[in-house]
Amino acid sequence: MNLRKWVLPICLIAACCIPTALPASDAAEAGAVTEVVKPKSKKDKPAKARKARPPGKAEREKASSEPQKPAAAAVQLPTLETPAPPIPPAKQAQLDELLRKYKADQITPEEYHRERARILAEP
Repeated sequence: MNLRKWVLPICLIAACCIPTALPASDAAEAGAVTEVVKPKSKKDKPAKARKARPPGKAEREKASSEPQKPAAAAVQLPTLETPAPPIPPAKQAQLDELLRKYKADQITPEEYHRERARILAEP
């Protein structure tokens, strides 16, 4: 139990003391850009997202001065044939008429489902 009491404070102190960036002399030798990372506190608020602004004059001139890449040739895909309808046109006409009657409240839902099942069951 005595071990647990002092391990946490030691770990916290060690974590806070570890350098997060190379010293200036080492960074120059490595050619790396160093960045100091500050620990976040509860007081820090997330930065507001900035809206993307339209490109300025310099960006527009740079974009217009760059050579345009030639457009890729359009790939011509073969046309596919549509599959045959799963229901023959005669049955589809009967189903459409039945649906029209059902929507017009000329038949009950029970009659609609019974007739629809009968039409679909026919060969």
